[in-house]
Amino acid sequence: NVKGDKNVGGVVGNFHYSVLHDAFSINIVKGREVVGGLLGFVALRYYVEDPAIHRSYSASIVKTPEDNSGEYEGYGFANMWTGAADSTNCFFDSTVVGHVDADGGANMNGLSTAEMLKQATFKDYDFETVWEIQEGKSYPYFKGMDPMLPSMIKDDGSINAMQGEGTEESPYLISRYKDLKYIGKYEYKTDLYYKLADHIYVWDV
Repeated sequence: NVKGDKNVGGVVGNFHYSVLHDAFSINIVKGREVVGGLLGFVALRYYVEDPAIHRSYSASIVKTPEDNSGEYEGYGFANMWTGAADSTNCFFDSTVVGHVDADGGANMNGLSTAEMLKQATFKDYDFETVWEIQEGKSYPYFKGMDPMLPSMIKDDGSINAMQGEGTEESPYLISRYKDLKYIGKYEYKTDLYYKLADHIYVWDV
């Protein structure tokens, strides 16, 4: 499991002016703001090689709370802010991902789990020396690893809506009305520690 506050990713949270080829994430990725199945916040520039992100995928569950407008700041793949460089042959499993931006945050469509278990989906992936797949049973995985099966992804029921750990030293911080509604649900048990972190304005409740 991967857990953070802002700019959280299954592999990298802040991905700036870099190159990533042949990577995958099968995780539960949780954060409060800008949360991606593979990468969190991505900033690329013209001098980065094109494509900067290539042959990579996410089959992660992405969990982030709703913002004040009812939208989610979660992305099936990444929150990409790009120049000329972009991503190619990159995918995310839309069946498992949860409530996220519709295009994965990277101008790509999510695929079903069934599609993600087919070698034909992953064009230009090197299945001779780098990758393996059990057709119809596993996601692609690196040679020498155990197969990556859909059954490995299990939602633990938590949502990571508030900052803090719920301890006396690091209480959960309540900064919005919606935070109050989480108490007694998910991981926010009533016997933990909470602290009011900001004024709470309540309209139309």
